[in-house]
Amino acid sequence: GMGEAITAYLGMIGDLPRPKIGAIALASPITGDQVRMTNHNWSFSISGLRTALGFDRFDVINDFTAQALALPYLGDGKVKVGGGAPVAGHPIGVLGPGTGLGVSGLIPYGDPAAPKWIPLTGEGGHATMAPFTARESAVLDHMRKQYDHVSFERCVSGPGLVNLYNALA
Repeated sequence: GMGEAITAYLGMIGDLPRPKIGAIALASPITGDQVRMTNHNWSFSISGLRTALGFDRFDVINDFTAQALALPYLGDGKVKVGGGAPVAGHPIGVLGPGTGLGVSGLIPYGDPAAPKWIPLTGEGGHATMAPFTARESAVLDHMRKQYDHVSFERCVSGPGLVNLYNALA
């Protein structure tokens, strides 16, 4: 479980002082104290784990929320996708196809020259995939025979590419 994994990791720090504050980012919605990982069978209570680990503070956030929060600090490390030019002080986003589809973004507020940011949390990869062309409709119709819900993640991820290949084949 998560507690055992963290305890094992902390066991490797040797003689260093044990931390009193911790944070982890997970591929999972974080909506309260009880966390159930999306693509793994682990679940835990944030407050229970904080107590078990002896932390004064323990924060758990979605993995793509964490990545979005890093965006303002990347400087030229960001990659623009699509046409147009980035506009300073406007919303920015992060997408990540892997075993699932991670999605998040940041909304600016305050001084446009030096904005502060509010992260968008959620599970955008689980939003319903919408077809644009007749061919896309046919692909999604085929996928609906296998899945009750065809989400973005069912199409744009590692397993999603297999789903698209199978539908097109």
